[in-house]
Amino acid sequence: MPAAIAASHSYPSVVLELLSHIIVGTAAFVIIALAAVGLNFLVRWLEFLQINSFIIKGLQVAEYTLFIIDLVLFMIFVLRTAYRSGKKFLTL
Repeated sequence: MPAAIAASHSYPSVVLELLSHIIVGTAAFVIIALAAVGLNFLVRWLEFLQINSFIIKGLQVAEYTLFIIDLVLFMIFVLRTAYRSGKKFLTL
């Protein structure tokens, strides 16, 4: 990182940037996780209606896949954000 850019960062600004990224990333994670929860409610309702088990299994696969991908990408996002913030702290 060039010295001019590093000099423009202060501890409070780096911490605020980290917190804002974590809050926005968490909100995105929760929104996508809610879609997986919605699929779960749909699956339970369709089971109650005794819909074909193949359709139920397909929706369950979609539900689990959506949640796992969301969780993995959220963890990557948090780790990458923490790494970048750590680099900024070291250049202060």
